Amino acid sequence: MSFIKYLTTVIIAFLCISSTHAQTFNVTGRVIDENKAGLEAAMIVILEAKDSTMLGYAMTDIEGKFKIGGLSKADGLLQITYIGYGTIQKKLDISGAEKNISLGEILMTQDAAMLKDVVISADYVPIKITKDTIEFNADAFKVQPNASVEELLKRLPGVEVDKEGVITVKGEEVKAVTVDGKDFFGKDPKMATRNLPADAVKKVQVFDKKSKNAQFTGVDDGNDEKTINLELKENRKTGTFGNAMAGYGTSDRYEAKGIINKFSKTRQWSLIGNANNLNQQGINSSDLGSMAGGMNSAFSTGAPINWGGQLPQGDIKSATLGANMNFDLSKTNKLNVSYYLTNANTLLLESIDANTFVGDSSLLSYKNKNSDSKNLSHTIYSSTDFKIDSTSEMSVNASFNYRLSASIVSQLDTTLNIQQRIINSNQVVRDNDVNSFNLTTNLSYRKKLKKKGRNIAFNGSYGDNANETINNILSNLYGPTGDLNIQRSYNQLQDNDTDGHNYTIGSTFNEPLNKNWTWSSTASLRNNRSDLVKDFFDKDGINPEIQIINNELSRAFDNTYRYIIGGQTFRFIKENYTFNVGAEYQNSNIDALPSVGAPINRTFHFFLPNLNMEWEKPGVRINYNTNVREPSADQLQPIIDNSDPLNEYQGNPSLKPEYRHNMRLSYNKFDQFNFTSFFTSIRMTYTQDKIATATNVNSFGGRFRTPINTDFETSLNGFASYSGPINSLKAKYRAGYNGSFNRGISLLNNSVNKIDRLSHGFNATLENKIKKHFDISATGRWNYSQNLYLDNETQNTAFLNQAYEGVLAIFPGKGWILESKYELYIYDQGSFSEGTSINLLNASVSKLLFKNKWQFKLRAFDLLDQNKGVNRSASEFAISESVSNTIGRFFMLTALYDIKSFSAASSNTPSMMFRH
Repeated sequence: MSFIKYLTTVIIAFLCISSTHAQTFNVTGRVIDENKAGLEAAMIVILEAKDSTMLGYAMTDIEGKFKIGGLSKADGLLQITYIGYGTIQKKLDISGAEKNISLGEILMTQDAAMLKDVVISADYVPIKITKDTIEFNADAFKVQPNASVEELLKRLPGVEVDKEGVITVKGEEVKAVTVDGKDFFGKDPKMATRNLPADAVKKVQVFDKKSKNAQFTGVDDGNDEKTINLELKENRKTGTFGNAMAGYGTSDRYEAKGIINKFSKTRQWSLIGNANNLNQQGINSSDLGSMAGGMNSAFSTGAPINWGGQLPQGDIKSATLGANMNFDLSKTNKLNVSYYLTNANTLLLESIDANTFVGDSSLLSYKNKNSDSKNLSHTIYSSTDFKIDSTSEMSVNASFNYRLSASIVSQLDTTLNIQQRIINSNQVVRDNDVNSFNLTTNLSYRKKLKKKGRNIAFNGSYGDNANETINNILSNLYGPTGDLNIQRSYNQLQDNDTDGHNYTIGSTFNEPLNKNWTWSSTASLRNNRSDLVKDFFDKDGINPEIQIINNELSRAFDNTYRYIIGGQTFRFIKENYTFNVGAEYQNSNIDALPSVGAPINRTFHFFLPNLNMEWEKPGVRINYNTNVREPSADQLQPIIDNSDPLNEYQGNPSLKPEYRHNMRLSYNKFDQFNFTSFFTSIRMTYTQDKIATATNVNSFGGRFRTPINTDFETSLNGFASYSGPINSLKAKYRAGYNGSFNRGISLLNNSVNKIDRLSHGFNATLENKIKKHFDISATGRWNYSQNLYLDNETQNTAFLNQAYEGVLAIFPGKGWILESKYELYIYDQGSFSEGTSINLLNASVSKLLFKNKWQFKLRAFDLLDQNKGVNRSASEFAISESVSNTIGRFFMLTALYDIKSFSAASSNTPSMMFRH
């Protein structure tokens, strides 16, 4: 089925279903107080009387007027909420010939006394908006049985969830999701939204969470982040709930996953697991999918199209296990511990075509690579908060990771000149083993002093890491005539040992100068040390057990960065305006000792100013700061890395740190009367002493790269998004743009060139708002990339990638769910040899049985059998395209069991208390 045909079907279905369920009634009115003055920003909600799901909503304007349009015939409940006036409810008959129902003036009094009918308690208010928080009552937004929290969020006005599970509210990305105020498997929002059932949630609260220092001291440091808190229903706070799913399909495809939660008033225990060969790798990955069913669960495998290099390629078998524990040690002391075990085996068959520009000519390279890799990882994270007394508290965080990996890679590289004549051919076999661990601890202590607003905080951290990589490489490099180049071929064992240690000690002192001004002083010491020992052994071709150390390539390199930093900041805070201005002085010293060459001892001094301004209304922010980026250990070490024989790399111990100027302008407009949202931001960065990579291509086609400092680099990034409802279609839409511009200096064969890199991305989505009977959406995404060489236009490149998606799900009742999803990926020819396109069609049918305790699903993935991994990229000197294997068409039958065991009876109907 072609995309045009499918998308046309989706759009026609959208319009027909919307028309079939068209709402034809409008309800208007005006909310006033005792003085007959209009009450602005009163929340008006119309509920369906039989199940209390929300039919429509609005907020009153400056005159107290409201209008809720497009309502279908129903017995309704009109609910009006206003801060300080309580909540009132009135029965409403939506029927008859008159399409416009006028309620006239509705009086609200301070004690919420209703002129007629009843008053509802504030325990059941579908939407409540305060100065700092938007709160949604989950029961007002109907979802399918066994749906995940992510499906619930998609139904909330003003909340957007994209296909990767990224949540935005008022145009800002949600950085954390907590459960009853506690972390759930760390801070990845998708761990909670995709793994907890929607019917466990009582309220969804959206707010800007202040940092721990700001919460304790009351001094806003500007380090807030958009957060969602899921308040559980009372019967879910003390009980056991979760689910378990298993499935098997054609081509020996399998999947098993489950989550179990055991909560009490003082403890939360969660255990999660997953085993599959569906390219779902890692329990904190967006590819884990919904553990609780719902709209996206039919497609949790996803399309492993690597459009941007993020989705997994190859054929992956993985098993994961995680545990999350929250303990209330006392009323004020809390402990969170998480553990992750991940294991994955990946078989990757990849072909890569690249075009590398060399002056006025170019080199063509073709690579065929086969790899078989195994990865095992253990990760532990803990967070503890102690309230010592009324004036002091302490936080301790720690994380530990241990990783083992092994891989065998065989590849054939062929390089040709512009006349299609072979320059070289390289056969490589790598046997790689990695053993590493990383430990990080952080401690902070905060103390309020006698004067109100005066406080001091101390913080410290320590990190320790070690990494050992053993690489066995056999490389046979052949010349244009097919003869073996003995000098450039080798058989080696490469043993790399890296140890790192770092610590930080710092303090912050806050002093209130008056009602609006606060002065802050900071000081810190930092130390980063890394030690590298690299031993290369040449192996005998006949007897590999005979190994001779290669003194030319073997090296040792120890380097230490030390920092002394001091800063001053002045903050001005009013109700609608915040202003921060400050500066830091940074003294940094590098002390390095290479095994070959002279020792390095260099000192740098930097002055780092910053400025931040924020107007809450109209939602404008201006941020300017400066920062320093030091060279990494790899960039400093004068050691040749020849693990890829045609792409050798050597560090540069003479590198200077980068000095960056960063500015961000943003505007955020959220209309609470109709829930339209507009957000835009522009980021500008100017970098002095930019660390770039100089590349030299020899006549043999080999590349030698080393980092150097260039004069500058300038980058500009822009983003804009707009979303809102289309009430006449009972739908909502969102559209966005993101673009980037980068001007820098490229260095190739000792030639300096200026290069501009541009990217333009557009996206648009149309979907229905009320998803009670069906869920339908259409999405398009376009990305256009350019590389413009100011000194040699013949090297300019450009290409366009497109993606289109149509989703249709129908809920006919009696536990049936029908779903289909079509995706079209188009890679235009552009600067490549040819274009390509991929069509993906997925479908499923599921049935809920035994009081929704069981869900059986038959799913089909990649019905057109066209799936493959594709990735296109453009660097300074080359464009490349890779095509890899990935999972293809399969059919699978799954069974999901819903686990519920509570201390109190569960009820899907909200409890409402009425009084006359």
